[in-house]
Amino acid sequence: MDRCSIGNHPIASDYAYALAFGVPGIALFYTLNGFCEGMNNTKAPMIISVIGLLVNIPVNYVLIYGKFGFPELGAVGCGWATSLVYWLMSALLYSYIRGHHHFKTIIRFSDAKPRLAEIFNLLKLGLPIGMNIAVCGSIFAVIALLIGRIGAENVAAAQIALNISSMTYVIPMSISFGITIRVGHALGAKDDVGAVERSKIGIVVAAMLSLCSVAMFLLFPDWIIRLYTTDPAVSATAATLLVFTAMYQFSDALQTSANGALRGYKDTKVPMILAIASYWGLALPLGVVLGLTDHIVPAMGEKGFWVGILSGLTVAAILMLLRLRSVIKRRDAQLANGA
Repeated sequence: MDRCSIGNHPIASDYAYALAFGVPGIALFYTLNGFCEGMNNTKAPMIISVIGLLVNIPVNYVLIYGKFGFPELGAVGCGWATSLVYWLMSALLYSYIRGHHHFKTIIRFSDAKPRLAEIFNLLKLGLPIGMNIAVCGSIFAVIALLIGRIGAENVAAAQIALNISSMTYVIPMSISFGITIRVGHALGAKDDVGAVERSKIGIVVAAMLSLCSVAMFLLFPDWIIRLYTTDPAVSATAATLLVFTAMYQFSDALQTSANGALRGYKDTKVPMILAIASYWGLALPLGVVLGLTDHIVPAMGEKGFWVGILSGLTVAAILMLLRLRSVIKRRDAQLANGA
């Protein structure tokens, strides 16, 4: 079958076909990015990501509109541009690592050989992290689809609230990555006291910064919503959802930062299970029941889903903090027995 005729969506299938060429490139970039982060170097990947973003703009223009002798590819050109930029970013980061005076003494790409035991350990540690992130992200996508059954205005308002929430989530998420790195370094140096302190400080910092988001949502909801729409019906619904969004910022920061600390302790399987239970076992079912049915209360519409999100994130925060405390106590007991 011709790839351009799959599902009678030639543009979409061609775009996916073009984007597929960039998948190995972005996989390589994030692998190298993880190495840099593990070496306490987060600036270089950030700079290269910004370069990729800036390069992507003119490359998109050239391939979409067929400038400088290139064919006019339209929307498919975006896929090819993205793939090219992915490979460019990987090449830049690879060159940086190869040329860095410190990294050259640590890693030699020519001597790298597959080690099945190490590959298994990486998969054992990394797959639960990926599943954890996928579970967290997918719950919001599913909720957005379910809200589509209520009405177009409700969908628009939900998308506004979800978009704003995803932007503010970048702050605790980035802090959680920093916590993982700092805690891992402390444990590698056999500084368990330092690992505990870094976990606590990181969680407190993430929680305090989340209060800034809470204040912004509660004090300036109209100004924020006007960036998206001036429709009065959509704005009114979005303003209500923004209040619920403000309510779960603190819980979201706590669960994300505690999760980051647990990754530093190489504890990824149990947090994954806790995330699945909190999001798919509580948040989504509760949101469906409250939002679309009359089983508990009269159907709340989109507000019911936000109550579900708030409940799920709150439970996740409590469970992640309890798990972190358990991991720290267990490690202290092991050290005491070893001593």
